[in-house]
Amino acid sequence: MGGFGSGTWIRSGTKGLTEHQQRIDTKDLNKTGLLTPGRSGILSWRNRLGETTGSVSYKISDRCMTLKYSYLIENGELRQQEDQAVPVILTVLLDRTPMHFGGYRTWFLCPDCNRRCRVLYGSQKLFLCRNCSNLAYASQNEDKVSRLILRSRKIRKKLGNNDDITQPMGSRPRYMHRSTYERLVEEAETCAELAVTLLYEQCQCRGLV
Repeated sequence: MGGFGSGTWIRSGTKGLTEHQQRIDTKDLNKTGLLTPGRSGILSWRNRLGETTGSVSYKISDRCMTLKYSYLIENGELRQQEDQAVPVILTVLLDRTPMHFGGYRTWFLCPDCNRRCRVLYGSQKLFLCRNCSNLAYASQNEDKVSRLILRSRKIRKKLGNNDDITQPMGSRPRYMHRSTYERLVEEAETCAELAVTLLYEQCQCRGLV
């Protein structure tokens, strides 16, 4: 979240990693006093160049936060036409729990599953919790990449190949049925392709590509 700025539309982000998404965090809002009932204004996001990538207007009441924004579908030309964006009014209920040393902690109740969450992600039309947005942390994908690469290498060795997942497969072992060979090759290649995709997403997240 990058302070206040102009603009009244929000684009859907790249699905996959939480780090790619526009987010609203109760911790950030509380630090700046924006969770106080009666507060209203604009929340905006900016990229590394300082350019505004999206914004929403908000209003805080005792029991909820109301967001108003326009959802811009990412499908070529429509993505550039703000006048064709879909207006959205989203009411997010708030829940407060007492803290051990006094005061209380404020939580969002996810508009989809109604569970408490600290962060809402704008990966789709609505701001939802991480689970409902089907998002993963970068660290989770790093573990998944390792598992995918290991699985692909094991299959390659079983088929008599080296463990370099970037190299093409060799010929079918004489003792192996063709259907078994084709199934294993497809699995090894699928694991390798998915691992490469996740690695690329991680590089994007870190600004390396």
